Amino acid sequence: MKKIAALVTTLILGASTAALAAPNGPNVRDHRAPYSQFRPQLPSWTLLSQNASLARGRDKIDVSSSARFTKLKLEASRGSMFIDKVVITFANGERQVVNLDKTIGARTGATTIDLTGRSRQISKIVVSGKGGFRAGYSLAAV
Repeated sequence: MKKIAALVTTLILGASTAALAAPNGPNVRDHRAPYSQFRPQLPSWTLLSQNASLARGRDKIDVSSSARFTKLKLEASRGSMFIDKVVITFANGERQVVNLDKTIGARTGATTIDLTGRSRQISKIVVSGKGGFRAGYSLAAV
């Protein structure tokens, strides 16, 4: 009798396991999006000028990009320099004057400037100040 009970139990358990693994059952889809879709994308900086200098007290940078920006980043590439002010002219003719009165160099790190309004197209940027011998800076926007 024990052999028959063991045989019946084995048949029942084997049939139920086979039913669970059968590919003819209902299809269940995973509707969750892949993880990469939810990963935040960090904005990349667009280089507007590299190794610019303030040899004559000011530097004019014409921006030929039609992209729209929200921030500027000034960073010393060589030496140190004193930045008096930055004048940003937008594509619609409006201007933003930023009085920095700050020295930038290798030890001070980058200086960021928030642009007024939302993302805006820039036509030119004028940086005024005084640079040391062979001092240079780079200007990037995001």
